[in-house]
Amino acid sequence: MTTAASKTRLTLDFGDPAIEVFEFLHSVYGRHLPVLTFIISRKRVHDAKGKVKIQPEFYRRARPTTALVRELLAIAEKPGHEVFFRVAPLSQDGLKTTKDDAEPVNVIWTEVDSHGLTSEELAFLDSVNATIVESGGVADDGGAKTHVYVPLAATHQPDVIEDLNRALRDRLNGDKFDVTTFLRLPGTLHRKDADNPVRVRVLRYSTATRAKLPDVASALGTDAESTSAQSRTQRASIEPVEPPKNSLVWARARKVRREVDGQIREAVEQRGETIDRSDRLWGLYCELAKVGVLEGEHILWAAQQSKYLAERVTVKDVARFLTSDAYTRARDEWESTQKPEAQPAVSAPADGSNDGRDDTAEAAFWEARPVLTHIRDFAHSRLVSSWAVFGISVARVMNQIPTEVLLPPLVGGRTGLNFYVGIVDSSGVGKGASESAAEECFEAGQVLSVNIGSGEGIAHAYMSRRKATMEEVEEGIVGKGETVMEMHTHSVLFTAPEIDTLTAIKGRSSSTLSAELRKAWSGERLGFMYVTEAKRLTIEKHTYRMTLVCGVQPTRAEALLDESGGGLPQRFLWMPANDPTIPELEDLRDAEAVPLKLPDFFHELNAPRGMVTVDVCESARREIRQHQHAKIKRTVTPDPLDSHRNLVRLKVAAALAFMDGRKGVSEEDWALADVVMSVSDRTRDFIRHEITRARSDISRERGRDDAIREVAKREHVETETTRRVWRRLDEVLRAADKPMTVSDLQKKVPPRDREEVADVVAEMSAKGLVREAGTNRKGNAMYERAG
Repeated sequence: MTTAASKTRLTLDFGDPAIEVFEFLHSVYGRHLPVLTFIISRKRVHDAKGKVKIQPEFYRRARPTTALVRELLAIAEKPGHEVFFRVAPLSQDGLKTTKDDAEPVNVIWTEVDSHGLTSEELAFLDSVNATIVESGGVADDGGAKTHVYVPLAATHQPDVIEDLNRALRDRLNGDKFDVTTFLRLPGTLHRKDADNPVRVRVLRYSTATRAKLPDVASALGTDAESTSAQSRTQRASIEPVEPPKNSLVWARARKVRREVDGQIREAVEQRGETIDRSDRLWGLYCELAKVGVLEGEHILWAAQQSKYLAERVTVKDVARFLTSDAYTRARDEWESTQKPEAQPAVSAPADGSNDGRDDTAEAAFWEARPVLTHIRDFAHSRLVSSWAVFGISVARVMNQIPTEVLLPPLVGGRTGLNFYVGIVDSSGVGKGASESAAEECFEAGQVLSVNIGSGEGIAHAYMSRRKATMEEVEEGIVGKGETVMEMHTHSVLFTAPEIDTLTAIKGRSSSTLSAELRKAWSGERLGFMYVTEAKRLTIEKHTYRMTLVCGVQPTRAEALLDESGGGLPQRFLWMPANDPTIPELEDLRDAEAVPLKLPDFFHELNAPRGMVTVDVCESARREIRQHQHAKIKRTVTPDPLDSHRNLVRLKVAAALAFMDGRKGVSEEDWALADVVMSVSDRTRDFIRHEITRARSDISRERGRDDAIREVAKREHVETETTRRVWRRLDEVLRAADKPMTVSDLQKKVPPRDREEVADVVAEMSAKGLVREAGTNRKGNAMYERAG
């Protein structure tokens, strides 16, 4: 191996860009360049998350020449054009290629997108004589995204190269390893950010010394022998075997395969993305092992059922997976879930101990601002959930914001700030205590709180009718004897201490509560045009503020979640009433209420139009509109319970801004709101889990009752049959003039009862009512009546 740092060759200014490209290619492949496939893209697509994806459009397959390289560099300078090359030579032309098309090659490679290379990783790459290219992208940690190439002394088969690619990827925490991977050509432009293209450049060239396979394999911590195609062929004796139908392994394999196919279908057919199918196939293997599908024949069978990946499945590939570190990690992960663990005092998903909890993000949330830290500390001092107090505090903040303050028309029209929150856990954990703590957490304005009633009753909380005054009659506003609608309250916090209250009212015949709640959440017009004037109360849109705090016992929330078709549960923020992060009692400190200075909208509200639109940061605008655009085009199919998720998040972000004394949503508000929504999603999923478990318990109980009834019925039938056969045999034996065998007796009873004869004869004999009277010529026992 080459280890001398003095042999490192850094980027040089060659003057002619084509010379630099050739220097790079010779650094990677050596003196004799292979026939390579160059890919040209002018099209970029966005997935559902807004991430830019490259769409290959044209290709040139040829041995690099000066004219070809100059032509490619010229194309790369055209607006929107990007140039790539497939690292492994291919045996045929085309954009869509498989691993079977890859030819032997003398280099291994990977892409490192997640982070900039560390000093330790750079030292390692220096030791293996690597060529390093900065691809023009910026990694998550702010460092440069890179492509890494390690030249080899000889060419090796594609499956050997892919194994070493995978080992290199793992060593550097990289991304790509597939032999059909295409990477950016140095000297061209990285244009994923169309407004800020970046030149792809070589950071480090390899020296002329090229390493042998065993040395590279040793440096990567793998066995050179295990990477040989011959040894893999010797191990590849797996046959696809379908697990027993309806077994757990069979069900898990089908479920994982369908999920992976669904992800590929969404990416390819709905979003038009180009995917690395070999990488997806390896991912399918890993996901199968993670759920307990560990046998090679079962993995091979499941992969061959994939609509999108079956053509890439090979016995050697599965055999290679079974000997990989990825298989070991997946198997260990599965086995760790099978170890018995002590049951938590409360349900795992609600107390945050499930895998969906991001402790780091949530801890950072509470430390992000003094107002949030105060909410957490105050909640803990009162022995209630910090998330529950936060959710109720959001509702109370919204109650104190003028009704004329609206969210911008990012989708449809402007939306009000009305807000609903559900506090979730079993009865007695502390939903009522959380409301009391939230009320005392801040020194702020008073909030009117009333219990929720019928849909018609909502309007009555804000408005009433009174008799017209003489002045109003004289001024012609109303006629004599008529009544006048008068809005006595503009802001109300409705409460439903138990979900049963809400569902019971909603479940009444002709109930309008659900429809009114859906309208009120967006600030739409409320009320009904009754014939009776006294009952006719209507509230115009955006003239009222309504918030709702509801206590939710998971197993009683089924009726509410069943409303997902109408959209009511999607409008709730779901907060847990228990809190595993609360310190030990001896570590708790008293906390006092602090002033909460909300923004003053006085000047804006006195403007001519009288309405105020909250400023929203660009990332929130873009994400909300991109998601809606994808929904309209039907390129994404979100969970029905997520249909209003972005708008709930935007309302939370607005509340965070108001708590901070600001009038507009910042990038930080939007990011903090995402943490809140993760907690909400987890809590809502806990409700669904508990409902499913309750249904299963009920089904099992019903099944148990049905089984008991079935056993009793069967025992009753058997008893009646035994009595009937007993009576008949007693009659036959009394009348018989000679002993009879069981076969003779069976002929004397109806066919339906013949199976019972032998048992009844044995029972009659045990009780002394019949006795054996020798045997017949065939040796069969004969019976007669005793006495």
